[in-house]
Amino acid sequence: MSDLTTLLARAEEISSDAERVTQAHLRKATLPRGAGVMGLITLDNGEDHTKPNTFGPRGLIALNTAIDAALADDEVTAIGVTGKPFILAAGADLTSIASSGAAGVRVVAELGHAVFRKLQDGGKTSFGLVNGLALGGGLEVALHCDYRTVMDSAPALGLPEVMLGLVPGWGGAYLVPNLVGADAAVTLVLENPLNNGKTLTGQQGFELGLADAVFSGADFLEQSLLWAADVLNGEVLGSETVRRTVLSRENFRSDGDWGAVQQAAVKRDALTAAPDEIPIPNRYEFEELKTIPQEWRQELLDLILGSHDPPLQVACNRWRPVKTFNLSITPPAVIDATHARMRDCYHLDGGPWQRHYMPRTVFVFLNEEPGLAAAERSAAAHAEARQALGSYWGALEGTIDPMKVASAADNAVIGNADEVAQQLAECFDSKDCVMAWFDFFNHDSERVVRNMEAFMQKVAPQVAGLQ
Repeated sequence: MSDLTTLLARAEEISSDAERVTQAHLRKATLPRGAGVMGLITLDNGEDHTKPNTFGPRGLIALNTAIDAALADDEVTAIGVTGKPFILAAGADLTSIASSGAAGVRVVAELGHAVFRKLQDGGKTSFGLVNGLALGGGLEVALHCDYRTVMDSAPALGLPEVMLGLVPGWGGAYLVPNLVGADAAVTLVLENPLNNGKTLTGQQGFELGLADAVFSGADFLEQSLLWAADVLNGEVLGSETVRRTVLSRENFRSDGDWGAVQQAAVKRDALTAAPDEIPIPNRYEFEELKTIPQEWRQELLDLILGSHDPPLQVACNRWRPVKTFNLSITPPAVIDATHARMRDCYHLDGGPWQRHYMPRTVFVFLNEEPGLAAAERSAAAHAEARQALGSYWGALEGTIDPMKVASAADNAVIGNADEVAQQLAECFDSKDCVMAWFDFFNHDSERVVRNMEAFMQKVAPQVAGLQ
């Protein structure tokens, strides 16, 4: 591939008056909430919506100039790309370079890659604001941005190149599967174009995962800038902003339960009458945290989804590699089905699915207390397990279901060290990642520590294959 300076010079040489040049107008937009200044680039060929923006040699040169100016301006903290009313862009203007032959087409192809890539690698957060039709290179310029918003009524989003016997030429064939997953990418890149050139609406594009947010109405741009400001600022969460817990009658199953809590509050707070509401102080105090990271190394992010919902597991992996975990009480058939599903849907950036990518929590009821024989330790551990698991299901259901308790006990590991080691070896694959839960309904911290030490010293060496 040629260097950018050479490509720009060659683009000037092959440009012609046949090109309806799409200009890239750069203006500074002060973002709300103190989020800084966005260098907002509006693509506009000076025509109405019946003649969409396209990218020919001069159009790409204009976009390159605008991006460079935004990157060089210290006041600009982010870059946005949008289009004239109802149109972002409709892809490459091949007609204008037809006379330059294959060499000219190659120059435009390489120049598009070089210019669009600046939105990814330029060093400033970029936003593709898809305000209307976005086809081919018009969609690809937005895909190169860090974030995208889309107007729900945008009439056509797609990559129609296959209809012409081509592949998406400016990164779509790579960016789309990495963004939405292989299955959805096949639909967008292959199936839709071959189905009479089917395209997506803005709402459908959002649902597929092409955009991070969807807005409607004439104030699409304003809403997008508000959203961009939140991304740049990071939503702030602190202990003072956490919703306060206030107990009232509706939080309890019976008048008797609520009455008992009211009397406890009267006694605790020296009240003269039973309160109608009981505020509960925050358990934790913590500094303000930004829930949207601003400077972070994505390659260090390890996401694990705490859900058994198959569609959600698949959906999350459209964007990034997202592992999952299952509880100790999950039936083996569900575990096997989850592994099979994750092998198919796990995001390509994460490599092949590995069995240890799904940590499995397990209740550990271990008794290695001194002064007891092995059989006594086993009996004591089983008694502790029955009480804890019964309390667990009672808290969840309001009544104790013996079958559920029995099923949960089957999925826990219970006994002395030798028994727990044997159960782990029998219940788990050697490649499983086990998350051992020692303090389940056990508030004796010293005992929990002893159990953990006994597990590492006496159980782990016997099941060294487990992670």
